[in-house]
Formats: sequence, C-alpha cells, structure tokens
Amino acid sequence: MDRSDLGGQKKVSGPWPIPQLVDDAVRQDPSLQRLVKVSSHLTPNLSGPINDIFAYKNFVDHVDRDTKVPKPRISEKGYRNLALALRLATRLIEAEDFLDWWVHAAFGTPTEFMEDHPLLQKTTEYTDEHRQITREAIDSLSTLVVWKFDTFKGTDFSYARTQALQRKWTGPIHPIFSNDPRKVSSQVLIHEDFKEFAENLYDEASLEDQLQFSFLFAASIVHELTHCFGHSRRGNLKEEFLHEDEPSHEHGYSWEQAVFGGLIMSSNRKLDPTGPLVWHTWVDHENKRVSNGYRRMLVPINWIAGWFRTEFWNGEGCNEYPEKTLQFWEKSDKKVRLLRESDRLKTKRPFVMFQESEGEDEELIVHRRSKRHCRGIF
Repeated sequence: MDRSDLGGQKKVSGPWPIPQLVDDAVRQDPSLQRLVKVSSHLTPNLSGPINDIFAYKNFVDHVDRDTKVPKPRISEKGYRNLALALRLATRLIEAEDFLDWWVHAAFGTPTEFMEDHPLLQKTTEYTDEHRQITREAIDSLSTLVVWKFDTFKGTDFSYARTQALQRKWTGPIHPIFSNDPRKVSSQVLIHEDFKEFAENLYDEASLEDQLQFSFLFAASIVHELTHCFGHSRRGNLKEEFLHEDEPSHEHGYSWEQAVFGGLIMSSNRKLDPTGPLVWHTWVDHENKRVSNGYRRMLVPINWIAGWFRTEFWNGEGCNEYPEKTLQFWEKSDKKVRLLRESDRLKTKRPFVMFQESEGEDEELIVHRRSKRHCRGIF
C-alpha cells in the first residue's frame, strides 16, 4: 500500500514543467500572485495537542532491508518542524466532519464485487455509537503503528507506503480489529525527502514552502493511516472497495477523495516543496489512456493556508478564495500544457474551485466542507 504520485506510474527523469508554467503565467499576469503568495491574514495559527499516533516515540530507527544501512529516526529538531503538519493530521483524523469515511471503513459489510476485493456496503444507518467505537479504534492505532523514513531505491516513486509489521502484539487490541495479535501492527515507510526538508531546509524556507510541505506531509501520513486501520481490522493488506463508483480498491485515495474531492500532489518530482501543489480527480489508468491524459489544477496557496487556521476548524466562518485557478493538461507521455481560457470553455462550464451550484461537474470541485461546520465552500 503506498501513496504514489499519479497512482504509482513509472518515474520519468527530469523536472516537471508545471512550476515553470506557473512562474510564466504569474509573470505575464501579476494578478495571479494571489494564487502563489499567502495573504497576510492567513498566517498559520493552528494549535492544540498532537494525537499520540504521531508521537515522537512512534518515529523509530530503520535498517534498509537491501543495503543493511541503518536509517536513524528523525531528530528532535526535525520533529519540531513537523509540528504544524502533525497538528493538521490530528485534526483530519479527529474532526467530526471527516469521521464518516472511517465509520464506513470500520462497519461496512463486505459483499462480493470484484475478484478478491469485495465492496463494503452500508447495510445499516451509522449511529453515534458507531462513531464513538470508530474514534476509539483510530486512537488505539497509537500502539500499533510505527513511522520510519526510507529512500525506496529501485522502486516506483512513492511519498510513503504501508507494510505489515512482523511482530506479535502483546497489548490490548480494539474489538473491531483482528483477534490475531500477529496481524494488527503496521509500519509506514515515509520518503526520506520529507525528513531532509524538516531537518535541514524547513527553517530557512518561505512560508509558502513550509505550508505546502506541511500539507503534503499531513495528507500523506493520514493516507497511510487509512491502510493501517484497514490492515488492523482485516489482519491483511488486501483492501476492499469503499464505494462502487471508485476507480480502485485503494483506501488512501478513497479517503483523499472524500476529504479533498480529489488527489493533491506535489508538482515537482522531488518532495522538497519548491513548487506549487496540484489537484486532479481520482481517475484510473485506463481512463487516462483513453483520454490521452487528464487535467491537473493549481491549488491556490491561500486554500492550503486556510487548513492551518484555528477559525476554520472552529466553524467560525470561511475566508473567500479565488474561484478560478490555473489548469493544466497532462498527456499520457507526461508532456504538460497550460489550458487557456478558450480551452476551459470547451468544458461544461469554466473551472470553479470553491463554489457550489446546482448540477456542477463533480470533477471540478476540489473540496467541499460541511455546511454545519462552515458557512460556505472552502
């Protein structure tokens, strides 16, 4: 189980052109600075405790299985620079608005669907009791999951990946998890570029790069935590389909789709966040092939910054964000071009990122917040 850019397609050497396309567009139209520079009223103020799942003690040493080279855990300084990301990750797994995905993953009924991958059907209305049990099960992962950093040499590019941890757990196991103590623990290998940035580059980075890094790290580790949750519940890594209309049996992408309305990735090949983040809808490789590519959208930095504001999580209202952003068409051969306004108008309607309306094209919505939680679309 891993979180890979483009769903694990083979790595292509050389930089991606999207950062350069963004720079060129901003140079030609200075008003687009609003997409890449954080507004002064959106500096991060997210505070509060970090869930024990992400405690420093759970970041452990690692020995590369192939080279036998020891990989020390992140330093205390590096861990401190992960604090903003870990607070966001904590909110993402604890917020009431995002709990329903986990409840369904915990209590959906497996039904025959596709080969060895059943579909989790909702066969009963989920109650507050289901939600409470799910919260307790998530929190219990603090004793079942460890985090390590690795380079993934010789493999397709991945942000992180989840593996079964070969140990016999001797502590208590939550009732909804497997009753086999040898099959409930997981280890998450995180790409070492995250560690490198946190330890050596974060302090001198721009606010924009710090926020992009923190958002990407938070999204990546919660993505992997969904795999750990499923592994503990089933006792294996063979995942089910969560919903019938999803492209694959991939719980991490299913969670991202539920929370962000799609997948958000770095626009660079390396994880050093020197370039913008981009969003695309979750599509399978066959659809990409048939369409000879797919659309990616620049994620405005102020949208990212909003996740790190306390008032967003307290439901005290939403900041207004630009309705339009830059779009790109990435072909199957990885060539990318900027879509101009004339290109956009060939779609059902001009691209709108943060606005809700009747009959909207689902793939054009990056993120939708609960109306109970936030007055509007963020």
